[in-house]
Amino acid sequence: MIALNHIGLLVVDEIQNVVRHKGGVQLVGMLTQLINNSGISIGMVGTPEVEIFFERVDYLARRSLGLKYDKCEYDEYFCKVCKELYSLQYVQKRTEITDATIRWLYEHSGGVIALVVALIHDAQEIAILEGIESLDLSTLHRAYDERLGLMHEHIRPMVRTLPNSNQGIKAMELPVQERKQETMETFTIEQLVAMAKKTNMNIVDLLRDKIGLTEIEVEASVV
Repeated sequence: MIALNHIGLLVVDEIQNVVRHKGGVQLVGMLTQLINNSGISIGMVGTPEVEIFFERVDYLARRSLGLKYDKCEYDEYFCKVCKELYSLQYVQKRTEITDATIRWLYEHSGGVIALVVALIHDAQEIAILEGIESLDLSTLHRAYDERLGLMHEHIRPMVRTLPNSNQGIKAMELPVQERKQETMETFTIEQLVAMAKKTNMNIVDLLRDKIGLTEIEVEASVV
């Protein structure tokens, strides 16, 4: 049937559901047999939990490229994506994106592009429906509060409320010491050691990044 329909690529989405099922290995094995017999390629798309599943089975690890599209870092690429998305405005009052807006989008999306798209889309929808007709931090914040409520437990922006703000807008500039302290609360030393081993990094470099470690050179004295 595959040959008759000229199928070159079979995409299996939500593969993490197979991983959770007790018969998942058998189903993936059947798909692997399909690859061997038909010569087509199979793209398995799923959440990060499938990576462990594929790594523990040798024949799956050999046949997998393991391409990952993870959350973005706060870098030039993320900024370019935000600027491109912000240019697609359907409100009457066009607003230019600023560095503060890009930082806000990163803080409230965790670097996940799909959430950035949702925030910009829903903010404009709110602005149009309520006659505000402006895409700004106020409407973006409403989109985050009203439309992404279920994601708040997964995205924890490091923000503080401006004391003189009458619109409830939040600023993201925390003192460096506070940011490092909040980041450290999400990691244990055991997790950092495991991360260092997996990425072949120096544990001292990871500690320095998480808790502001300072190295002091001590001269040994001979008694």
